[in-house]
Amino acid sequence: MKLQDYSSVLQHILEKTNTKTDILSRKDQVDTIDDNKNIKLLKNELWTRQVKMEVELIIIRKSQMVEEIILLDKIQKYQIKKQKVQKELETNNGQA
Repeated sequence: MKLQDYSSVLQHILEKTNTKTDILSRKDQVDTIDDNKNIKLLKNELWTRQVKMEVELIIIRKSQMVEEIILLDKIQKYQIKKQKVQKELETNNGQA
């Protein structure tokens, strides 16, 4: 009943040309027992070790970024002091 609101055309597609849906419709006939026979899964401990290493690297990088920000702040303050001193020297040289 709800489909009456839509204009649609049903068109038959031969099984040979519509292979994806044909495979899905025949999934019970396909042998999947040996499907993943040659696949080796990593142990859970290897995954957790990898994740821990990645987290540690992120923490290290963040601490490095904080140190860089502090260092840049110190450099900026030094440059401001240097400019003030230069202005005072120029002012004092102009008065002499």
